[in-house]
Amino acid sequence: MSEQSGETISGKLVAGLPIAPFEKRVKAVLWDCLFFMFGLAAAGLLAMAAVITGVLILGVTVGEVTEDTVYPDPAIIVPFGLAVLIMVLAPYIYFIHVPAEYSGTPGMRLVGLRAVTIRGEQMNWKQAVVRALAMVVSIVPLCAGALWMFREPNRRTWHDLAVGTYVIEEVYIPKRLNLDAWDPLVEEDEEESTSNSP
Repeated sequence: MSEQSGETISGKLVAGLPIAPFEKRVKAVLWDCLFFMFGLAAAGLLAMAAVITGVLILGVTVGEVTEDTVYPDPAIIVPFGLAVLIMVLAPYIYFIHVPAEYSGTPGMRLVGLRAVTIRGEQMNWKQAVVRALAMVVSIVPLCAGALWMFREPNRRTWHDLAVGTYVIEEVYIPKRLNLDAWDPLVEEDEEESTSNSP
């Protein structure tokens, strides 16, 4: 990969864009934790509110007791069923669907990061699924897989290595870009004179 001076990193580039710096990746993780936990907490609170409403306001009992069994009341089952459904769908949507569609989790996209292939292409669905599963493996052993980016030359975690993705910055502005000193006409004249010379 070519070397280039830039604002945020030492110069490693993937498809013309710089590999994400550590601080931005940490910010993305913190935002993801906040968004995801907030979403799960909101789902749980809604389920609890529905149950409390059914029991206290509507006077619903927990279940109808018969000689053989207890039949739970729908007012209890439905809210908890929805909460479980949300808790199953939320990880899928957050860590598979969104990254496959938008090249990163909401936290990553918020701070301007994308997970792409070596050619800068967007992840496909298969890569998104494998990356999400590998993310669990990265986190379980005391976040060893996530901390691996501190020793990997291209700052890749275990879940990046599992599918061949690189986390890059979406916007890159070189430090030494001086458009005032660049004259395309001069360059064109030099090219013409070079091509005309015997």
